[in-house]
Amino acid sequence: PGHTLAVAVHRPLAEQLTALAAPRAGARVLELAAGNAELTIRLRASVGARGKVEVHERPWNLTHPEEHFDMAVSLLAIESQDELHAVLPQLALVAPRVRVAVAAGGATHDNALRTAWRDVFGAEQVALPSTDPVATPVGWRQRRISDVARFDGIEWLLSALTDERGVDVPSRSRTALRDRLAEHLAAFTAADGTMRIPVHVTLVERG
Repeated sequence: PGHTLAVAVHRPLAEQLTALAAPRAGARVLELAAGNAELTIRLRASVGARGKVEVHERPWNLTHPEEHFDMAVSLLAIESQDELHAVLPQLALVAPRVRVAVAAGGATHDNALRTAWRDVFGAEQVALPSTDPVATPVGWRQRRISDVARFDGIEWLLSALTDERGVDVPSRSRTALRDRLAEHLAAFTAADGTMRIPVHVTLVERG
């Protein structure tokens, strides 16, 4: 994601995930896909100079690990149910404790954009994270992490959801899309135009 989403969405979730995972000083931690590094920064602060945070980017292949870790973590890097079921057994091979945060039910702002897009263009043409509930494999448990994403206004939010993601919005339709998005998020918009939008993710964990 771009800078706006990193600060508004990923940063508070990274703070929560680090606190919940609670890596000890000196621990060896594996992170899947650092993205904007909000989680990486906090993990490295937790493990300290004697610890290690190793980031693996796609494609992931952990079936023949060269080393083991105290913990494996991931924040919104896994994008589908199939990918989750493929990666979790691999993570269990390399770390006794696993904490994976995945999108659940779609973020409120993404769902609003999906609906606004359909209102304006008559079809769901924008690629957004899945809205499907997370199915937890046998032997794993899940819980919800919630926070609030803060945006300075509807223009900031629209830019974050489209421009920063590389989504092309026809210039002639941008105002209509912005207005429809604002309508769908009116309940989360203050009188001064600033927005406080709830964000929910599912934490899948083991160990």
